[in-house]
Amino acid sequence: MSELRTNKISPSSDTEVTLGDSGDTFTIPSGVTITNSGTANGFGTPAAWSVKSSGTVSSVANLDITGISKWTQIRLFNMRLPSGSGDVFFRTSSDNGSSFDSGASDYDYSRDQIGFQGRTQNANSVNTFGQPYSSTTEDDCMIIVDIPNPTGTSYTIFKWQMIHADGGDTAPTLYRFGMGIRASSADVDAFQIGVTSSSFSASYIVTELN
Repeated sequence: MSELRTNKISPSSDTEVTLGDSGDTFTIPSGVTITNSGTANGFGTPAAWSVKSSGTVSSVANLDITGISKWTQIRLFNMRLPSGSGDVFFRTSSDNGSSFDSGASDYDYSRDQIGFQGRTQNANSVNTFGQPYSSTTEDDCMIIVDIPNPTGTSYTIFKWQMIHADGGDTAPTLYRFGMGIRASSADVDAFQIGVTSSSFSASYIVTELN
């Protein structure tokens, strides 16, 4: 093996230097440090979360997030649920929100909760899946929904977390969580979060993994 020792490599003409030919392998041994003070091209971009959209809604029955094509996370905070009884529901769409899936066999899910009154479990197959609420006053909550595979070839997975401050009941704080699937091979490109009675207000931020 021959060895080249030099302190600097510069092009003899023009401004480019080519190392080897197609198919060649350059090995960097353990302990070597490469310091880049310029621009590195062609090495790919590491995965990173970026903000897709954000905003606030007031006195709405539902929030629709459209244009989903990557792993997406939806966060609702400063959310005010209405007084009375109802459900926070989730629905999916395969036509970018023109319609949302609500068939009797569209979803399978399970959910759980931990709170002041202990732990309960529930498993269902219903047309909308989500979390119930019941209070004599308006409640505060935060919701996080993850959609890791919106273009799944057999089904689309969702998981959610809900921190629920129940203002009028004996269980003041609940941590609710669950997961579900949209039992279809069609791509999910929109997601709906809503309440079954009255309306809610919230701030939201939507991020996606690039």
